[in-house]
Amino acid sequence: MRLTELTQAFSEAEAAHPEHRYLLGKLQRAALDVAFAEKARGGEARQVVTDVARILGTDINSGPGHRWDADHMRRVVSAAEELKGRAAAANEWKALAEKHDGSNGPLRADLRRTSSELSYAQSDLRSAQAAAVRLREALEARVDDSDVDELKATIVSQAREIARLKGESA
Repeated sequence: MRLTELTQAFSEAEAAHPEHRYLLGKLQRAALDVAFAEKARGGEARQVVTDVARILGTDINSGPGHRWDADHMRRVVSAAEELKGRAAAANEWKALAEKHDGSNGPLRADLRRTSSELSYAQSDLRSAQAAAVRLREALEARVDDSDVDELKATIVSQAREIARLKGESA
């Protein structure tokens, strides 16, 4: 029964029974107090639905009809059920990850050890490359043009000596 229908019913009762006007007035005030209290609770409930819809990102205003129609408010329930399903799936994945994390412990330790060994090997390689560069630079610094000319002269003189010795033995 709507509030206007309730008020109309009390007015009709007062008209039909004026002798009970005082009693009907008290009953009407009590009924209106209950109706207004219920309306206030409904307003609080609608605010809760609005807040939940906002948090879930659900639009309860779109579509035909009024935002407080049942089909509009069911969208909030559907969004909450969907969120609950996603949370359950996430919890299942988390449980699987935790279960397999323990069994992968030895593999993870091997991977860390191998990564450490690789890091040391790469460091040794860089050190060896740097030493090779320093050695090459040192050798290049020792050999200058005068050393090369002296070496050539020695080779030429030894080649002449070999040719002379060959000529004497022939």
